[in-house]
Amino acid sequence: MTRYRVAKAPTRQLLLGLAGVLLLLAAMDILWLHKVSSEPLEDDAGKITTRGEAWRRTDLIWGTLFVVTGGGLFAAAVAGLASGKPVAEITDDGMALRVAGPQKMVVFRWDDLVDVRPGLVEGDGVRPRRVLIVEVDDPTRYPFDVWGADWVDGVLYVDADSWAEPPEELALRMELELEQWRRRAQEEAASEQLAADSSGPEVPDEPKSGDPGPGYL
Repeated sequence: MTRYRVAKAPTRQLLLGLAGVLLLLAAMDILWLHKVSSEPLEDDAGKITTRGEAWRRTDLIWGTLFVVTGGGLFAAAVAGLASGKPVAEITDDGMALRVAGPQKMVVFRWDDLVDVRPGLVEGDGVRPRRVLIVEVDDPTRYPFDVWGADWVDGVLYVDADSWAEPPEELALRMELELEQWRRRAQEEAASEQLAADSSGPEVPDEPKSGDPGPGYL
């Protein structure tokens, strides 16, 4: 059962789609419209010159690149908005993060989780990136090649910049959930130990006074 769920921020998806549309419009202008970009050079007879042919080949390369990139960004934005799949979940089994691929989750089980906390790392620009830091007992149980995350000295740093909610919220909930799980685990272990102690080997009753005991004929 899912107890808590974090989705991607729709604003980022919209900006991603807008960037894709702008690249597609730029490609159309470079390849066909030439409203902003310059047309290939022509001579007085209206024939494309040698330099114009070189310009057209360059335009074809850039236009194709813009079409591919813009189409990919727009498709990714539409798919992200339409799918509504979470990037993180708290379930009965543990914490699930979408780090195995664009559509694949990895479950970090309760008995293997050591600590979950928010953090900041250096970003591409001036502003640092928000991350979720996950420590586990055995990192070899999980994929090394992760998507939108990095393993650093056996600790997983998950990029949370595009989440709809800050990683602090998930980390706080995980702290409470981990505390409850550990308390239940201790209680269950104590109950099992008590049951094992109470069901120890039976001790034969001592013979009563006057009882010849077993083996006496």
